[in-house]
Amino acid sequence: MRKYEHGNLALKAEPSPQHYPSPLTEPFPYPDYETLRREKEEKRR
Repeated sequence: MRKYEHGNLALKAEPSPQHYPSPLTEPFPYPDYETLRREKEEKRR
């Protein structure tokens, strides 16, 4: 659920910055589509 923390906290309207992970240290919030796509192609073979 880590990926969705930004959205959940925004919905709860908690504006204090300490609730949000730093954008520099936090991994990109979306799944790695490139890796997922490669895995699917490996399974097809």
